[in-house]
Amino acid sequence: TKPLIKDIGFMNLVLGTEHIRHIQPYALKHAIIKTKNEIQGILIKGVDNNFDWNAFSANMLEGERIDPADTDGHNKVMVTKALATLMGLKIGDTLFTYYISQPRRVLSARVLKDHAGTVFYSMIPKDSLGMGLNFVYNTSNIEIFNFFTYVEQDSLSATTPRAVKLKVSGIFETGIYELDQQLVLASLSLVQDMYNWTSNNISGYEIYVDDFDNLTKAYDAVSFITPQELYPSDIRSNYPEIFEWLPAIDVNGVIIIILMVLVCMMAMLSTLLILIMEKTQMIGIYKALGMKNWELMKIFFWHSTYIYSRGFIIGN
Repeated sequence: TKPLIKDIGFMNLVLGTEHIRHIQPYALKHAIIKTKNEIQGILIKGVDNNFDWNAFSANMLEGERIDPADTDGHNKVMVTKALATLMGLKIGDTLFTYYISQPRRVLSARVLKDHAGTVFYSMIPKDSLGMGLNFVYNTSNIEIFNFFTYVEQDSLSATTPRAVKLKVSGIFETGIYELDQQLVLASLSLVQDMYNWTSNNISGYEIYVDDFDNLTKAYDAVSFITPQELYPSDIRSNYPEIFEWLPAIDVNGVIIIILMVLVCMMAMLSTLLILIMEKTQMIGIYKALGMKNWELMKIFFWHSTYIYSRGFIIGN
C-alpha cells in the first residue's frame, strides 16, 4: 500500500473552501481476527484527534470511545454490533489480530534535499533502484508515489505475517450492512505501526459538507484544489447501490400509500352500503313523513364519520 503524506496546508485549504464543515485523515488496514470459536476478515480504520466524535456519537451503543492521543490505550479498538454478535465479543474482550506487515523504510543517503520542508525520510527505501550518486530527490506526494512503484521491497515476497493483541473498548453500529460486517475503529498510530509507516503517513482524507444538498458543489470545489496525486470521490460514487436504492424506497412508499387509500375507500363504501341496507325500513318511514333526501344523507354521513373517526384514532 502506498501511503500519502499528511499535508496540514492542504487540510487547511480544504477547510477554507465553501460548504466544507470538517476534514480528517484516516488509514485503512485489512486484517483477520480470531477468537476461540470464530475467525473473520476485518477492515481496521485508524483515526486521529481530528476525528469528528460529535457526528459519530449517535452510532455508539455501549462502552467507551477510543482516545487516539492515549498512548496507554494504543491497542484499544471499537467493533460493530454485527461483528461483536458474530464473534461473540463484549466490552473488555481480547482480539488476536493477524495481518501482513511491510518492511520499514529508512533514510537513504542519496536523498540530498527536501523541497517540501516535511519529514519524508523514513519513507525512502534504503536501497533505491535507478538512483545515481548525484541524484537529487524531490520529496512531494507525486514523487513518493512514482518512487514506490520501483521499490522491490513493496513486493509481496518481502511482506511478513504479524499478530497483535487488541482490546474491545466500545461497540457501535453504522446501519450500513457491508460496513457493519467488517469495520473496526482504532487509533491512527496503531494502523501506522501495522504498516511500518511514520506518524506522517495516512491512507487518505474524509471531508464533511455542511449540507448534503451542497455535496456536488463542495466536490467540484475540492476537486479544483486537490493535487494531481490525490483522487477525490464523493459518497455517491463510493456507494452507488445505496443511492440508487433510496429513490426506489420513495417510489415504493407512494405506491403503498395509494393502495392503502384505495383499500380504505373500498372499506368505507362497503360499510356505508351495509348501513343503508340495514336501515331500509327506517328510510321508508322518514320518507313517508316527508324527510328530504339531503337530510337522510346527513344522517348516514354523520354516522359513518363517527365510525371511521373511532377506527382512525384507535388504529393510530
